[in-house]
Amino acid sequence: MILAAAPPPAGAARGSIRPMRTPPFLLLVAALLSATFVASASAQERSRWYRVAGENAFVRGDSSATSAYPVGRVPQDAIVEVVEERFGWARVRPRGEAFAALHGFVPAESAAISPDGRTARITARTPIRAANFAAREDPARSWKEVARLEPGTILEVVETVSSEGRSLHKVRLPEQAEAWINLAFLREATPAEVQAWRQRSAPAA
Repeated sequence: MILAAAPPPAGAARGSIRPMRTPPFLLLVAALLSATFVASASAQERSRWYRVAGENAFVRGDSSATSAYPVGRVPQDAIVEVVEERFGWARVRPRGEAFAALHGFVPAESAAISPDGRTARITARTPIRAANFAAREDPARSWKEVARLEPGTILEVVETVSSEGRSLHKVRLPEQAEAWINLAFLREATPAEVQAWRQRSAPAA
């Protein structure tokens, strides 16, 4: 028995193909997947607190042990704020006593020193180069740029040095500088550890 094909709808051109409509449930699935992806990406950028679990937790200016020299070392059991994770590395915010010994260099012509010599105010947009811990913070061997500082940024000055005929201010590394620690040296801190750290770090009344 031969079955006759159903006639095309009225007004439809012979040989034309009607566009397919996406079922509503597929649209819902796509929306849920998109929301999950965005939430996951946001979680990766959300600040989290970690505890330094190794003795040789070096801080570097990038997420690589080969293309970025060590800027310094953070002590074991220190609590650090992680703002990003990438390929087994954690970008941390370099603030607090754990990072007090991390330094950088800025050109003297781009900063105005305070009368007491303790701070410098950036006067023009300028890069800050991380001090090379492995080279005893030799400015001539400290080439890694870790931030672009905007005018008005206040920095804590350690000393003023001369390198290759240029005057530089050696400063404490600011919070906006890139600082990375290998995740192998970190573990997530408990709420109790974070609270204890905040109490120790709070300024005295």
